Amino acid sequence: MTHFDGTALQGTEKFIPPRLLDFLVQLEATTTTEHVWDLIVGLARDLGLTVVDYVYATDFRNWEQAQFIRTTIDSRWFDDLRRFPHIRYTSAFRMHGCRYLTPIMVGEEYLDEMGEISGDRRRHVRIGAEMGMRAGISIPLRIGDPGQAALITLGGDLGRADLAALAARAGLVSAPLLRAHGDDLTVFLCTGDGKTGTEVRRPGTSPPTAAE
Repeated sequence: MTHFDGTALQGTEKFIPPRLLDFLVQLEATTTTEHVWDLIVGLARDLGLTVVDYVYATDFRNWEQAQFIRTTIDSRWFDDLRRFPHIRYTSAFRMHGCRYLTPIMVGEEYLDEMGEISGDRRRHVRIGAEMGMRAGISIPLRIGDPGQAALITLGGDLGRADLAALAARAGLVSAPLLRAHGDDLTVFLCTGDGKTGTEVRRPGTSPPTAAE
């Protein structure tokens, strides 16, 4: 494997999983936005993720400002957008990605962890689940000019335990780490072969022995 200019990769560059490394090397050689999108979608599908959603706004502070959206979600999504145009107010992009840079868990699987949310927001999440986005991760992006922001979301029709198992199989997290978290898993890097994973729970502990 070499860089786009033919330079061999050094050993110090090879600490990430091979599939992700290959993706980055290919990304170096892209010349069009179409090629970038194809690489992202290809990576997601290789990792068992059926949904890739990218939203970009030139000025997110202006509600009427046009947004650029590229997605693998079924076109039925736009029917719901026309029926409920205010749904844009409750998107992860508007509510989180435009303000913060921390990745967040998204999807119906995480409704209980979203705290107090509006009925519109809850409906938005459930519509996404119907379109195949039951669980995933949204990563905020910045471009430099004030007001510009973007958000990329990767996920699919997966449960929380499925995402954790996929991450372990890809070597992004170690199995002991997952077992230590048990039912309180927060590791959700989404990767793998697309097959349903095995739920990992906290190892059972015996009750303490009563003192004699």
